[in-house]
Amino acid sequence: MAGRDNQLPLDEAQDLVRAISLNFWLLGLDDAWTREAAASSEPATRDDDRVRQLGGVVDELDRLYGEIGALAPRLSEIFSSRDALLRERYEALIADDAEDRPAVPRARSLTADERRKLRAFVDEHGQGDIVGLATNAAYQISERSDTERQNLRTEYDNIRGGGTSEGDIDPDFEVWLAAVSAAASIGLTPAAGAIVEGIGHAIAALVDLFS
Repeated sequence: MAGRDNQLPLDEAQDLVRAISLNFWLLGLDDAWTREAAASSEPATRDDDRVRQLGGVVDELDRLYGEIGALAPRLSEIFSSRDALLRERYEALIADDAEDRPAVPRARSLTADERRKLRAFVDEHGQGDIVGLATNAAYQISERSDTERQNLRTEYDNIRGGGTSEGDIDPDFEVWLAAVSAAASIGLTPAAGAIVEGIGHAIAALVDLFS
């Protein structure tokens, strides 16, 4: 059962925070990997020292893929068992009157534009069902993380051998990461219609990428 004031148990909250952290870390490093892979694939911009340094980024991405893949079944379990809470908080978060609700310390409501983008993201990728979207995304991450790790290593080997690589994460995997982060953020909301201040800005930016 959820804790006092309909809050998640601490162990579940910790796992959701960890998921958000892993996802943003992974996406941030993937941006560096994509940029450097593109530069290293062009003879005019290739730098062998930077190619070697890129190996450290690849190692870290490999680790992150492994961690989020291992955590994903636990996330699916949380999303499924807290389906009523997630749906209630999602509806409150995107409601037109969300900004009129009483202020909550260290939290805020989403702006009208952020609500529109979040709603559009869930409608497009989850047919309006935040729980269905999140549980499917967690399942897909669990199933595909090893493949992403293998693809990453293959692409890096191509670059080291003088070949080319776009070095970009699978677009579907990016959407699954965004979906899991959105659901985790919603699960951590301190009250109906509000979201933790720092997480609110982060999830709004992430959803904006896929709107």
